[in-house]
Amino acid sequence: RFDSIVKLQIFEAHDLAKADLLGKSDPFCIVKWNGKEVGRTKVVANTLDPVWPDGSFSVEQTGDALAGELAVEVWDMDKVGAGDFLGQVVLKGSGLLTPTDGTAQFDLRPRPGASKAEARLARGYVSLSFETLGLDGRPLERPGTADMSKPEVVARKTDELVLHLQLLACHGLARYSAFAATLSTFCVV
Repeated sequence: RFDSIVKLQIFEAHDLAKADLLGKSDPFCIVKWNGKEVGRTKVVANTLDPVWPDGSFSVEQTGDALAGELAVEVWDMDKVGAGDFLGQVVLKGSGLLTPTDGTAQFDLRPRPGASKAEARLARGYVSLSFETLGLDGRPLERPGTADMSKPEVVARKTDELVLHLQLLACHGLARYSAFAATLSTFCVV
């Protein structure tokens, strides 16, 4: 079990598709964790380059958070109907362990199985940042910044590549024996 909180900031999008017959688009974002909506921004009217000052979200990840997905969907608000899908960014739970350094730009992609018409609307990019925190509110140890005095394995040194592998955490390991004084844990790569 790996519980955490993702602090997400959606700043802006650029070069969005024109989805309205008259005018540009009226974009807004929907934030989803594992397909369930956890928040949305306000609609910014008549623009292809929206800025969202209300784009701060805290997403609590419980259970197997490393296997989850955080999606930021960009939509065009229509007065009638569901609106037009303008693209999405999907971040896998394990990828959320490495926070962005400042603002990062992510290309908007169509949904899997999108029609050609819907796929044509998925263009441009969204600027956002995220950081994953423990439930205590402290940043999780970022891969590559762990205490280097901890055990580390160097595997297969060649002239071109040295792979440094550091195991940062294990959760939900089964106990080998109820009578064992110590438990020898190992990792196979």
